[in-house]
Amino acid sequence: MTPVEYDRKRGRVIRYYRKNGRYFEKFDVGAFKLFLGNRNLKKEPEIIVNPGHLVFYQYPDKPLIVMDLDNGCFLTTEGTVEHFGWKKVRHQASILLRLLKKFGVSQSKRKAIRYGKSREKAETYKAYVEWEKKNSWLRAKMMGVL
Repeated sequence: MTPVEYDRKRGRVIRYYRKNGRYFEKFDVGAFKLFLGNRNLKKEPEIIVNPGHLVFYQYPDKPLIVMDLDNGCFLTTEGTVEHFGWKKVRHQASILLRLLKKFGVSQSKRKAIRYGKSREKAETYKAYVEWEKKNSWLRAKMMGVL
């Protein structure tokens, strides 16, 4: 799952990109819990550690995000997507990624994509996604794939 931050006020979408194939490095979950305790959050998130390599993170009344410590990626469940929708799940992952960056275990990069003012045809995010699908060859050419 790709973390995406939605900013309606500025009319943009911020997408996060992996660095070295990972969104975050392996980290000590106990130290991360202490870090979150010092962040002055309104409510305390629930963090469950699987003895293997998965960490389940859920802020109250928000989507469940699963962190795979071995691969450095984010996962979620089908039920979470059905209940909240992809947009809220991806946004919650972006919030968690920002916390991981402040904790010092993420080197991922942000890229803002304007979907209102700079592209006349893309007045909404949905229109931008449709535009991107139609012009994927152009994006591949710009990234040096073609």
